[in-house]
Amino acid sequence: MLPKRTNIAINTIWVLILSLSVWLWSGLRIVYIPFFSVAALILLLSILWLEYQTTRTRPPSQISFNIDPLLPIGILFMLYLGIQAWNAGRPAYFDVGELTWLYPPPPRPHLPSAYNAGEAFRFMQWFWVAWILALTIRFLQRHGNPDYTRIGIIAVLINASLLVCMGLFTFFIIPGKMFGLEPVTHRFFASFPYVNHAAAYFVMMAALAGGFLLHQVCKRQNKAKTTRHQILLFMILTFLCVIGANFAFSRAGIILAWGLIATGALYGLFKCWYLLKPAAKVNMTAATMATIAILYFFVSGFGSDHIRQRFTIRTPPTRQMIPQLAKVNLDLTVRPRLWQGGWDVFKSHWLYGTGGWGFRYAFAMHVPPEEWDHLVRRSGRANVHHDPIQFLSELGIVGSSILLAGIAILLWPLRSRHSWHSPIVCMTAMGLLLVYIFSLIDLPFRAPAILWAWTTLLAWLPSIHSTRKSKHTHSHNPEKMDTKWTQITPS
Repeated sequence: MLPKRTNIAINTIWVLILSLSVWLWSGLRIVYIPFFSVAALILLLSILWLEYQTTRTRPPSQISFNIDPLLPIGILFMLYLGIQAWNAGRPAYFDVGELTWLYPPPPRPHLPSAYNAGEAFRFMQWFWVAWILALTIRFLQRHGNPDYTRIGIIAVLINASLLVCMGLFTFFIIPGKMFGLEPVTHRFFASFPYVNHAAAYFVMMAALAGGFLLHQVCKRQNKAKTTRHQILLFMILTFLCVIGANFAFSRAGIILAWGLIATGALYGLFKCWYLLKPAAKVNMTAATMATIAILYFFVSGFGSDHIRQRFTIRTPPTRQMIPQLAKVNLDLTVRPRLWQGGWDVFKSHWLYGTGGWGFRYAFAMHVPPEEWDHLVRRSGRANVHHDPIQFLSELGIVGSSILLAGIAILLWPLRSRHSWHSPIVCMTAMGLLLVYIFSLIDLPFRAPAILWAWTTLLAWLPSIHSTRKSKHTHSHNPEKMDTKWTQITPS
C-alpha cells in the first residue's frame, strides 16, 4: 500500500488532468496539449518509480516480475504513432499532366506515415495522455487506497456539474460568450466549442452520477451507513449533468440523455425493489416520477425553442423512411457520404492508415473535383463523423489492432458476471456505451477531454468489484466495513 501522501499526490494529478481538460476548450486548443502531456509524463515516471520501489522492498521470495500488459501495448502504440509522425511530410502538388492535385509518397514508403507531422504528433499526444491515465488507475488498483481513487472520480463528477452551472449562467445571462468573456459565433455550451462533444460528455457523467446515486440508495436500504446528504448530493449531480446533456441542444445528445433517464429509472427500480419495504417502494416510485417530471419541465420550459429548432424537419417527408417521423428532423446531412469516404480512404491505406488527421487530406482524392466545395472545403468535413471508421482509416489494420488490444485489456477484468452487481459498474458502463454509440454518428472521441475521461472510467470499473471483494475477505468486523461513505458495499 502506498503512503497516504503519495496516494493523494498521484490521485490529484490525474484528477487535475481530467478536470482542467474540460474547462480548457475540452482540450482541443493546441496551446494546452503540451501541459497535459508533461503532466502525464510526470505520472508515468512516478508510477514506474513507485513500482520499482515496491518491488525492491519485498523479500526475494516475494518479488514478482508481473508487468501490466497495458504497458507494452501502450509503448508499441506510441512507437507506431511516433513513426507515423516521423515519416510524415506529403505536401500537395498540382499535376499539370493530369490537371489535378496529388500527394507524393511518404519519405519512407514502406513504413507507417502521415500527411502532416504536426497534426500526427498532436494525435499521438492525445493517446499518450489517455494511455498513461489508464496505466495510473490500474497502478492505483494494485498499490493505492481505493477510497482516494473513488474520491477522485467524485471530484471529476463535481467538476462536470460546476461546468454545467457555468454553461447555464452564460446561456441565460451572457449568451454568445464562452465564460462570459470570449465571443463565439457558432453554437456552443459551457467550455465545449462543439455542442455534440458537450452532449456526449455530460451523458457519460450523468450515467456515472446515477450509478453513485443508486449505490447510495441500495446502501441505505441495506441499512449500511449512509446519509440523506449523500443521496441528495448525487441527485443534484445527476440532475445537473442531465441538464447539461439537454442544454447542449444536440439531437443525438437529447435522445441519448432521455434514453439514459428511462433505462436508469427502470434499472434503479429493479435493483432496489426487493430491498424496499412497501412504503419505501411507493416513495421511490413517486420520487423517480417527480424527478423525471422536474427534468422535463425544466428542459422544456427553458430550452423548448432551441430543442424544437434542432428537431424541426429540414428534409422533404418523402425522404423519411418511417411516416410517423415525417415531422421530426433526423437528417444526417452529408454524413453517409463522409462515412463512405472514410471507408474508401481506409481501403486505399488499409495497412498503415493515413496517420493522425490524415482523413482530411486523403478524402479529397476520393471525391470528384466538382464536389470539393460541398464535401471537402466546408466546415466540419475534416472528420468522418464516425469515430471507428476514422480511426480505422488513420491507423490502418496494424494500428487499429494495437488499439483494440489495449481496449481488450481494459475490458478483460469485467468478463465475470460478479463484476456487474454494483449499480456504479452498470450505470457507468451504460454511459461509456452511449458515448460509443454516439461515436457511430459523430466524433466524441475527437475531443481529448472525452477520450481521457472515457478511458479513465473504463480502467476504473474493475476496481469496484475488487474493492468489494477485498473488503469481504480482509474485514473481520462487518460493522466496520462501511465506515466511509466512499466505500462499496454489496447492494
